[in-house]
This record gives sequence, structure tokens and C-alpha cells, in this order.
Amino acid sequence: MIIKSLKIQVLVLLVILIGCNPTQKSDNFEIKGNWSVLDDSTYYEYFFSEDTFEIFSLEWDFYPPKTYSVNNDSLIVQFLYGDSSISKYRIDIIDSTNFKLKYSNKEIVLKKIPNNQFTIEKLLAENYFYLGVDNPKNDYLRAKFIDSSFRIREANFLIDNNILNKDSLLKFWNELVDDSAMYSSYFEYLIDTIK
Repeated sequence: MIIKSLKIQVLVLLVILIGCNPTQKSDNFEIKGNWSVLDDSTYYEYFFSEDTFEIFSLEWDFYPPKTYSVNNDSLIVQFLYGDSSISKYRIDIIDSTNFKLKYSNKEIVLKKIPNNQFTIEKLLAENYFYLGVDNPKNDYLRAKFIDSSFRIREANFLIDNNILNKDSLLKFWNELVDDSAMYSSYFEYLIDTIK
């Protein structure tokens, strides 16, 4: 009788352990913040605030803002203005600084951007969207974000993921330093900043 009871307890414990997916639960995981993403060969940065998120890429600039909510292992997204369709993504937590979003037959990996960098979050804190396109501070903030931060993160991300060869990139930038007096200091900055 004791052996039968013990077997049942072990069986119940195994069912519980098998049913739990440890990659879905992480006390350290927080979706809020800034994230690097590569999707269809384009580098993006996402910023999740309390309930909205922004997407930026060099190709498309800022996308229309979206609202989001997290429900268990799902991210539910809807445009803030206009389009009322809802998209749903499955969240697979890798660790506290990486997670996957899965939808249809596709998945993207998001990598946390450290808080000490000039990110979308900091750009928004400077009231970037409220300054107006003719405001010189808007141009300054945009240049600071793209030229001093975004491009560096993009290059490092592509190098880290073996999509871009660091030596080839540095060689190309060194050639640009020699060929372009107007932008040589910028390319020297890029060369010094790439890890």
C-alpha cells in the first residue's frame, strides 16, 4: 500500500514537472524597456512602455504607435490610431535579456538594450514627438539617436550575430575616412566605438 501511494506521488510529481515549461516563467523577465530586433534582414529597435510600444528602423523611421498587453505567454498588439485589427504573438522567454516572439510560421528574437544608452525611451523623454519637425532640437535629438547610438547598436548587433564582418566594415569605414573630408570625423568615431 505504501509503495503504491509512493508511486502515485512520484507520478503526480512527474506530470507536474513535465507540464511546466520553465522557459515561460522567469521572475527576472520584464518586457518593458528597449530591445534590438532583426526581422527580414532589417534591424529594428522596439521600446515597450507601460502599455504602448514604439518601433524604429532606418528604412521606415518611426512606425505608428501601438498598444500592447501581455496575457500569460501572449503579446496582444493593436495600433493606437486608425487600424483596429489585433495581432497576437506567442512569447518564449529565453532569459532576462532575450525573448522570442512567434507568429504564424515566423519568430524573431529580441535582445535587451542596456539602460545606459540613448534609446527610443530617452528620445521620448525629451518630448521628441511634441517638438515639431521644424524645431532644431528635434533635428539634434534625431541625429543623436541615429548617428551616435542606433547605428552603433545596429553594427554591433549584426557583427554579434555573424551577419556583418567586423574587419570588412572597419576597412570600409577607414576608406571613407580617407575619401571624405566632410564626414571623416564621424567615420573615425564609428571606428573607435565599434567593439
